Amino acid sequence: MAFTKNTIKNRPAGLYSGQLQATALSLAVAGLGICLCLTALPRFWAAAYRLPANGVLGQLSNGDAVSDARLARAERALERSLAVREQSKTLNDLARINLQQALQGDLGSAPATAWLASSAERQRRALARSPANSFGWLRLSHLALLRDSVRGAQKSGAVAALLHSRAQSPFFEALLWRQLDFALLLWPVLEPQQRLLLQPQIVAAARRSTWRLEKLTTQRHAAVAVRQALEPHDALLADFDRRYLHRIKP
Repeated sequence: MAFTKNTIKNRPAGLYSGQLQATALSLAVAGLGICLCLTALPRFWAAAYRLPANGVLGQLSNGDAVSDARLARAERALERSLAVREQSKTLNDLARINLQQALQGDLGSAPATAWLASSAERQRRALARSPANSFGWLRLSHLALLRDSVRGAQKSGAVAALLHSRAQSPFFEALLWRQLDFALLLWPVLEPQQRLLLQPQIVAAARRSTWRLEKLTTQRHAAVAVRQALEPHDALLADFDRRYLHRIKP
């Protein structure tokens, strides 16, 4: 009988303890959900704010013309997104928009100078957060060239930025031709070791399209550089010479 009484007395305490545990668990789950929501909110708003810029960036990637007004709206959208959540992607996109704004205006004007400076500053911030970005390094090289020309390319960092781009992604098709274009433009001011680092890209370009390489070589007056890089590759050199001589024949 005593055993039965004790059991009856202890049952409410056990039930109360179980309810406390269930309540605590519910509160913990609710708290975790709130924390996750709060963590996700900046991502959500950052993505929402940048929506007007996405179409403009897509048009630039396709080589389509974009009006100054739309570039300005894209810049404002990305700046709102950046204020909510700083990301290297947003900084990269802002650098791209600012560079395009400068290129569409008079490069010698005050607004264009300010856009170039803003683009360079944002690109450096993006690369500080995510240095493995070949496109970003190449854009930084472009900005340095626009600011200080080919003659000052070593001091301005244009050459160093190009080499960083090449180191991160030396043979990526989407970048190879742009990197090679910059390399041939900068060839007169490159040091011998820097030229050796870039020669494999000339060979890779020849293997992909001798016609395209010959066209780029003609534009950049870089036949000597290209022939030197292709010299160990008889078939590639012969094909290049045939196309190049055909183009320049009187």
